[in-house]
Amino acid sequence: MKLQSTSGRLIPEYLPTALVGAAEMYTRIAGSVQISNRAISPDLKDSYLQDHNSELLNPIRAEQAAHYSTTSCKPVRQYWKSQKGGPPIRDQKGKIISGPIDRRCYFLVSEIEEFVKREMPTKLPDTSPFIATDGNPFYPHQLLFLQPSRALIEDRNGGIVDVTKYFSVGRLAADDIILQLSGKKSGLFDRYGETEDDKKLSLNTHSLRHLQNTELFRLGITDAMITKRYGRQSTAQSGAYDHRSLREQILELELPPEASGLPERLHDTAKLMLTRRMRGPIVEEFLEIQRESGDAQAFRYLAAEADGFHATPYGFCLSSFTVDPCPKHLECFNGCRNLTRTENPVEEQNLNQLLDRMEQHLFEAQRRPGDSPGIRNQISHASTVIENLKLAIAAKPGSQVFPNGHDLARPIDRPATVIDTAIRSQQ
Repeated sequence: MKLQSTSGRLIPEYLPTALVGAAEMYTRIAGSVQISNRAISPDLKDSYLQDHNSELLNPIRAEQAAHYSTTSCKPVRQYWKSQKGGPPIRDQKGKIISGPIDRRCYFLVSEIEEFVKREMPTKLPDTSPFIATDGNPFYPHQLLFLQPSRALIEDRNGGIVDVTKYFSVGRLAADDIILQLSGKKSGLFDRYGETEDDKKLSLNTHSLRHLQNTELFRLGITDAMITKRYGRQSTAQSGAYDHRSLREQILELELPPEASGLPERLHDTAKLMLTRRMRGPIVEEFLEIQRESGDAQAFRYLAAEADGFHATPYGFCLSSFTVDPCPKHLECFNGCRNLTRTENPVEEQNLNQLLDRMEQHLFEAQRRPGDSPGIRNQISHASTVIENLKLAIAAKPGSQVFPNGHDLARPIDRPATVIDTAIRSQQ
């Protein structure tokens, strides 16, 4: 490839005036190592395909050469016969001859190169350089991963490509990279993994796009520039792929001047409320005051009513416990309207663990004999908690889990019940 890039030729290892045998030129252009009627020995073929060690091509070539003759050259003959408008056939002295292709036939290298450029443009090797940011050229032959271009011998016909002679090599296309990293058999991990666990690895290449998007946000690049970089229609699309932690995003936000008098302990709370990442009675009241009376009044209300948000194992709670503790401490998953889910995956783990426990508890209660009030109460309570846990697990980050639920931070006359999912779906 380096010689091709610097010389502008396709087969630079030969002079343009050189005469090369039809079998050798067949392997150079078509890529196939099989030149005779004899199939490649299964043992040799399996050994080579196991790790594609190019040194194992030598015994295959020797075997094929030993059986190549005027009457045993079907692959070579059929290939050149099928090339309409192909270069003229010559003898060993360069004289143009006619008749079937056999071991007496030769081709002029310059004529082969002209023919390939004219008739096989999609098969040409990658030789054009990239221009680096410093203005210097970066050539395809300097890349780590390369592959034979449009060499369909192995994929389509079960043959072997002679990678040391085939003239056309190029960059991997996006689909090739995705396939190689997907974790499928014969991919990069399966072929080169040191351990069995290594061989089972895979990589979703699209996740690298999300990673880069997140890193650009982390480095302080504006969402407008990030959106332009990815060719998206709106900045909201870029924000959807911002996977920074909630803490990182909170630290980046700035409160308006009207919040200057807000106690520092409430800064994170205010940021979560302003970005609609928390829901609850206090949040709704804050937003209503903000709409009707402006930021200054809203932040005064927040300073008086919210003594800080509480991180529970199941999400955020924004309820004041200055005077009395919560009577339903850590039971917010059971229908409390103050509960707001976050992006923390630990919350879902906790909720799923509770769901497993409650389902087991319900199973045990249902299999007990009798129909006493105690058993009925246990079954009713477990069923209610299970339905509420399922709603909490299904809630999206930043959403109020039970918008129609009770404020369990305040005493109520009756226990929490399953939220009406029909009403919830309409809102």
